[in-house]
Amino acid sequence: MASHKFHDEVTHRDCKAFAAPLLSFEQRYPAYFYGLFFLTLAELSGAFPNTRRIGVAIVHLFTGYHR
Repeated sequence: MASHKFHDEVTHRDCKAFAAPLLSFEQRYPAYFYGLFFLTLAELSGAFPNTRRIGVAIVHLFTGYHR
């Protein structure tokens, strides 16, 4: 039932407000948009392995973790 609550809170207007800047970026800079879109899909399909590694490296950099 919790998923229905989230669905009810997100309106069509919210989705359009989120998508409009992204779609305008596509029309202004198609090469950059599709390049970033490809990288985003690659990360999503692989469960964010590269992003996770970079995040762990940054945390280790600031916490002083060394192997």
